[in-house]
Amino acid sequence: MRTFSWSLLATNMALAGLIAGAPLSAYALTFEAAQTIALRDAPQLQASHAQITVAQQSAIPAGELPDPKIELGIDNLPICRPRSI
Repeated sequence: MRTFSWSLLATNMALAGLIAGAPLSAYALTFEAAQTIALRDAPQLQASHAQITVAQQSAIPAGELPDPKIELGIDNLPICRPRSI
């Protein structure tokens, strides 16, 4: 099982910064910024937010009646010939 090495990650980020020619501080990320990015880009959270929005839009406000709907159907329609006696 592989373990995560923070020192290896830091070394790789430093090398990537040096190779790209940008200072390492340009890639520094605060905890709050990382949390904001994670919350913004998480697909499960986006799906949950979409479900909440749909539920809020489809909810009937208090004191209002739902939209009228018409149902049409035929009861007791024989689908085969009557039996001969």
